[in-house]
Amino acid sequence: MPRQHTPYLSLYRGLAWLTLVLLLAMGDRPAVAQPSQVNMGIQPFISYVPIFVALDQGMFGEQGLEVKTETFASSQKMTPGIASGQLDVVGGALSAAFYNSIATGLKMKIVADKGRWSKGHSITQFLVRRDLYENGTIKSVADLIGRKIVNNSPLTGPVYLLAIALKRAGGAYDHSKISYMEVPKIYQGLKSKAIEVGTCVEPWCSRAVSDGTAVSLIKGEDYPETLDFQVAYVIFTDKFISEKRETAQRFMNAYVRAVQFYHEKGEQSDLIAQIVSKHTKIPPAIVKAAAPTGIAPDAMPNIKSVADFQDWLYEQGFVKQKLEINGLWDPSFVKNATK
Repeated sequence: MPRQHTPYLSLYRGLAWLTLVLLLAMGDRPAVAQPSQVNMGIQPFISYVPIFVALDQGMFGEQGLEVKTETFASSQKMTPGIASGQLDVVGGALSAAFYNSIATGLKMKIVADKGRWSKGHSITQFLVRRDLYENGTIKSVADLIGRKIVNNSPLTGPVYLLAIALKRAGGAYDHSKISYMEVPKIYQGLKSKAIEVGTCVEPWCSRAVSDGTAVSLIKGEDYPETLDFQVAYVIFTDKFISEKRETAQRFMNAYVRAVQFYHEKGEQSDLIAQIVSKHTKIPPAIVKAAAPTGIAPDAMPNIKSVADFQDWLYEQGFVKQKLEINGLWDPSFVKNATK
C-alpha cells in the first residue's frame, strides 16, 4: 500500500530544512563582541566638553566602548576610586594632591589635555564683589594683599595664578588667608556679600559677572607664567594602562575625535552648547556666554606647566618630594590617536 504524505508532514519537513539552513548561515557569522566597559570619574563642569561630545555623538560606541560616568564634587574625591581600581579614567584639576598621591604610591598618569588658560579661554578666574570694586575698596590685585580669599579646592592651579598676580603687584602668597568652598557656594557667598573675593569655574564666572554680582579681577591668560597653564587633564590609572591598554587606546581615539569635533563645530556653537547643557543641566544660553574651554586641537597636554607648578609647590613646602616629570605622563595614547 503506497505511503501517504500528509500536508502536516510536508510542512514539518520544510520547517526542519529552513531551520537547518538558518543555523548553518548563522554559524558562519562571528559572534557580536560585547562593548568594553570603562569607568570614569567626572564633574559637572563645562571643561568636560570632549567627554560630553564623545558620549552624545556615539564616538565611544564606535570604538566598542561603554563608558560609565560617576560625578564627583572635586577631583580629590576621586582618589579612593583610583586607588581601589573602581575608576579607569578621571578628569581632574592639577593640584598638590596629584603630586603627593603619586609620591605615596598612587599609580596614574596624565594622558591628555582637558583645559588650559589660553587666550580667550580663562575658564577659571578670581572674582571680586561688584560693590567693593565700584566703591574703590578692591580695584586691583594690589588691593588683595592681606585679604581673605576663597578657592574652590586645596592647592590647585588658581592659587598658583594668585601667587603670580600678588608677586607682580608687590605682595606674596599667604596660604593662611585661603579658605575653601565649592564653586556654587562661592557664587552664593559673593551674591550674599559673605565673601569678598573668590575663585570661579565657568559657567559661574560669566554668570556672576552678567548678573552684576562680581567683577573679574584675575584671569589665567593675564600673565606669561600662567598662559597655557594645564589647569585640567585626563588621567589613566596605571592598572588601566597595563591591563587594558588596547581599550585605553580606543578611549583616547574617541576622545581625540571629540576634541576635533569641538573645534570643527565651533567652541561656542549652538550644537556644542546643547551637548554641554544636556550633560550638565546648564541652560545653553549660559554655556554660550561662558568662556570656552581651551583644549589643544591634538589634545596633547602642556607638560611644562605641570613641571612649573610642581616647582612652585615644592618651594612653598606643599609637596615634599619632586617627581620626575616624564614619569607623570604618557603621551603615547594621544600620539597614536592622531597618526
